[in-house]
Amino acid sequence: MAAKLVCLGVVFLAACAVADQEKDPIPMDPPEALTCISDYYGGEPRLEDREWVLRFGDVAIPWDDGEDRSFEELLAHPARIDIRDMVAQPYEVGPLRPLTEEDGDPGYFVPPALLDAAWGSDPQQRAANLVNVRWFGKPEIHDRRYSDARLTVTDAVVPDLREVADHLDHMLDWHTDYVHPAQPPVLAHYVTGEACCRSYVPESEAPMILGEVGEHAWGIAVDMNLRYADNWNDGMLEHDVVWRNQMPQAIVEVFEDHGFAWGGRAFHYRTGQFVWRPELFDDRCQL
Repeated sequence: MAAKLVCLGVVFLAACAVADQEKDPIPMDPPEALTCISDYYGGEPRLEDREWVLRFGDVAIPWDDGEDRSFEELLAHPARIDIRDMVAQPYEVGPLRPLTEEDGDPGYFVPPALLDAAWGSDPQQRAANLVNVRWFGKPEIHDRRYSDARLTVTDAVVPDLREVADHLDHMLDWHTDYVHPAQPPVLAHYVTGEACCRSYVPESEAPMILGEVGEHAWGIAVDMNLRYADNWNDGMLEHDVVWRNQMPQAIVEVFEDHGFAWGGRAFHYRTGQFVWRPELFDDRCQL
C-alpha cells in the first residue's frame, strides 16, 4: 500500500512538472518597454504570479493583463487600462497632418493608477509637487498681459517646460500669440496649465465625453491660447470628425523635442494641448 502511494505521488509530481513545462515560458528579464516606462514614472518592474507588474509599494500595476480590449471599452473603463496600452499605438512626429484612422489616438490611454502612484493620488499630494514656471516673462515681450504669465506643473515636468519656454522665447515674434495661455477669468484653470484636479468622468458618461482624461489633474498637461485651439468635437458630442489646426509646425516641434505629446496628432484631436509623455519619444519604450 505504501509503495502504491509513493508511486502515485511520483506520478502526480511528474504530471505537474509536465503541465508547468507546457505553459508559456516567462522571460527572466522584464519587458524593455516596462523598464523604460519605470525610468520616467518610477516603480519597480517585478514578476508576480507569472505576470510582470510595476510595483509602487502596495500598488501593483499590470504590464499586460492579457485582455484585448477595444478602444470603446478602454474609454468606458479607464481602470482597466494596463501599462502596455500606453504605448500600443506609436506616436509619430513629422509634418502636421490629420490622423484619419478612426480611434487612432496614440498616447491617449494611461492607467490612472500609474499617474496616481507617480504624481499623487489626492489633491494634497499633487499640490506638494506643483511648481510655477515663468512663461515668457522676459523684457522683450512688452504686453503686460503676458509678462507675468505662468504655468503650473508637477516638478518632474519643470526642466523640460523651462527648455520649451527658452526655445520659444528665441523664435520670431509671430509665435507669441499662439503660446501664451488665455487669461482669466475664461476657463482659467484649464488654459493656464494649472493642476485643477479634474479626473476621469464617470464610466457611464465616458463614451460621450472623450477627452476629459484629467492630465491637468496630475500637472503634466498645458493648454495654449484658446483662440488657436481646435477640438475634434467643437463642442458637439456627435458629428463627423473634421481635422482643423492653427498651431504652427515650429511650435509643435519645440514641445515634442522636449517630451510633450501634441494633442493634434490624434483622430480625436485637441490642438491646443500638450501633455508631458516622454516615453512616447523613447525607442526603448516602444513595443
